[in-house]
Amino acid sequence: MSGCAGIESLEDLDREFRGAGVPLRYRPLDCFKKLYGSVPDGRRREELFDPIINWYLVKYGEAVRWDGVIARFPILIRGDVYLAVSRFVAGNDVAFEYKEDIEDLPDSIVQSLVFEDFEAIGRKLAVANQGFHCLYNLLIDDDCLGAEEQGLVRRALYDLENAAVTLKHTGDTQTAIVQSHEAAEKFLKAALRKSGYAKPLEKLGHNVPRVFKELVRASLRYSWMTLPVENLQTLSPNMQLRYGPVPRSTENAVCAFHGALYICGTIAQMWLFDKARGTSKSDFKECHFYINGEGHSFYCKKIMGRSATLTFFHSSEFTGSQMMDIPMSVDQSALYLEVTDPQQDANLRLRLAEHLRDPGRRATPEEIGLKVVKGVEGSYATAMFRMRKS
Repeated sequence: MSGCAGIESLEDLDREFRGAGVPLRYRPLDCFKKLYGSVPDGRRREELFDPIINWYLVKYGEAVRWDGVIARFPILIRGDVYLAVSRFVAGNDVAFEYKEDIEDLPDSIVQSLVFEDFEAIGRKLAVANQGFHCLYNLLIDDDCLGAEEQGLVRRALYDLENAAVTLKHTGDTQTAIVQSHEAAEKFLKAALRKSGYAKPLEKLGHNVPRVFKELVRASLRYSWMTLPVENLQTLSPNMQLRYGPVPRSTENAVCAFHGALYICGTIAQMWLFDKARGTSKSDFKECHFYINGEGHSFYCKKIMGRSATLTFFHSSEFTGSQMMDIPMSVDQSALYLEVTDPQQDANLRLRLAEHLRDPGRRATPEEIGLKVVKGVEGSYATAMFRMRKS
């Protein structure tokens, strides 16, 4: 559909979404997608979207004006739960300001934090933001999903929102864990359906290990999630958590949330890369370049059987030069996008050659605070370093 949306069309769509229980803040985006489908980001998208948001502002007031926050998530500081915000940003470099990105954080707490506290908080903010940015991008470009898959993904996002609010405002750790568990369950079921599974999904119940077993059987490329799925399941091993008292700590609930977010966000990234490459089939090729979800560059150095060695290379004025070889399974290639543009490939080859010829001062893992995490909240690496504030 082209042109501007009519008032009657928006009235009808809003009535439809209201009847379906779609939260108010999602309705302008859903109207846009219904009316115009997938429109590349840019001036044309803005021209089409502005009349829709203006209509909603007139009808509902400032409640629908977007504040740039795409999600809120729980974070534990000194034993208390606070809600951190994930904001829409352009590009891959994000600077976090604790007073702005963690809601209602008292000055007394901020003043009492030491570097180790800031480091732990910063890692949580970085990883959660990456997950939510993937989910937000998928929400915009979900035309790569079928109707049933779209519904599961949307309900999973509601589960994550509800889990964060529940934990913060009621302290009900059991319910927060159940909602987090259900978010991961819905994404795994959507992945199962997307992989060609034809049987009714409801017959799998809420048994996440069973869903995951069927998913890996249908598509081996999801096998990398074995550890995070098992870890999440330990916090909600059966239905008893839904129906009776089962003691769970606040830390358990926060871990469950971030574990579910890791599963959902990483699957979303896989699907976005599938859309970009035009197929769900992926592989590593020797001497080719790849980028990951954060836009970092890698060079495929070697392949032996089902194992690949990727060379990560990066440099900045803050951290110096880094190069490291990272071994991984070929099954993880779905999490990397091959660089196929000739100009981009040529630029990366020049950068790699410069890196090899003049690596400069190499920063040690300790200097950049490199930390590898493998546990309930996922498997990832983060780096934190000190810098002066100008």
